[in-house]
Amino acid sequence: MDLRVFDNISFESLYERLDSRWNSNHELKKYIHRAKFDKLLSHLTTGESLLDIGRGGSVDGILGVLAAKKGLNVTISNVSEKNLKVIQKFAEIQGVKEQITFVEALPFELPFKDQSFQNVIALHILEHLPDFKQGLEEIRRVSQNKAIVALPTCLNFCAISRLGGAHYFEFSWKSPFSLIYGSWRLLYHAVKGDEGVAEDMEEFGRVNKHLWRFPWKMRKSLKEGGFEIVQFGPDAIPLPWFNAWLPLMRKLDRFSYHPILKYFGMGSHAVLSKKMDIKNN
Repeated sequence: MDLRVFDNISFESLYERLDSRWNSNHELKKYIHRAKFDKLLSHLTTGESLLDIGRGGSVDGILGVLAAKKGLNVTISNVSEKNLKVIQKFAEIQGVKEQITFVEALPFELPFKDQSFQNVIALHILEHLPDFKQGLEEIRRVSQNKAIVALPTCLNFCAISRLGGAHYFEFSWKSPFSLIYGSWRLLYHAVKGDEGVAEDMEEFGRVNKHLWRFPWKMRKSLKEGGFEIVQFGPDAIPLPWFNAWLPLMRKLDRFSYHPILKYFGMGSHAVLSKKMDIKNN
């Protein structure tokens, strides 16, 4: 994916994109994002240093801002000055702009020394890079030991609905058919042994391939990148279409890290530590 895809998009449109996730009019969409941030914040310790890596996407940098509110020493990187201004506005609204360092940088060419940060976070970033492994290597290089990586994963009814061609946050005539078609696609690619199921994702008029990984493939890739998985879990465990599901979703998310439930998120995250037997570590 071209990481400069947003260069010709107005600041107002980019900020509206971020705000439409954080303050979405669709309760399901808002819940999914906020549940993810709440879980990830619980893995961060006040007073430690944190790098939040962005690529210009919809919610890039939000966790870094929330971490600054928690008292971490935060640096946020993004691919352009315009994208940084978007998250700076959000940080200003949250009252922590002056507490954060903002750096323009590509995710696979980070301008930091080895082991610069106690925590490094990449939330739904790596799947957009031209070289997944190179991005993961950079995360490992600048981390002292701990990293948190989140990727889209597909073992969830909301993800299946989306992969079947329908919105997950509102019901339409397409919705029942999307579950059937999305389930067939998931089964087909699982039997083939593929990395996951791809969708055509449109962002501001450009269509890019967006891969929803199988959780076991995500775990394998992270281990091959020189990490041990300390904890693995779902960003959220949502159910599609109806706000009436929200009480049940909140209950499910209380048990997110259960040995069975942890694989059924619409997106998954892994808390990682660096393997000590990797060369140059």
